[in-house]
Amino acid sequence: MTKYRINTKTNQVIEDKGNLGSFFFNEDWREATDEEINNHTSNISKQTEIKELKTYLESTDWYYARQLETGETIPDDVKQKRIESRNRINELQGTESADETETTDEPTTESES
Repeated sequence: MTKYRINTKTNQVIEDKGNLGSFFFNEDWREATDEEINNHTSNISKQTEIKELKTYLESTDWYYARQLETGETIPDDVKQKRIESRNRINELQGTESADETETTDEPTTESES
């Protein structure tokens, strides 16, 4: 059975393979519970999904510059996916989602990255 340790100050979780010894696992470390492992794994999954969604948003920001410069419209599927991406990010972060019927969108900003 795999054993994991959690740092009580940083909440860092690592697998204890028995090769690090007591010099590494000082009083700041203790054996992690199954719930802590599940929470840690869930957090990593959420962070990964948020990063992927933000990458998509950043990769489609150029549509807004093009629209401002040339007047060419942004494809509806891009607008819709950006709205869905923002809603999912908000859901994963536990913040209020934008109105799902919203038809406008705007480029990502530095504070959102």
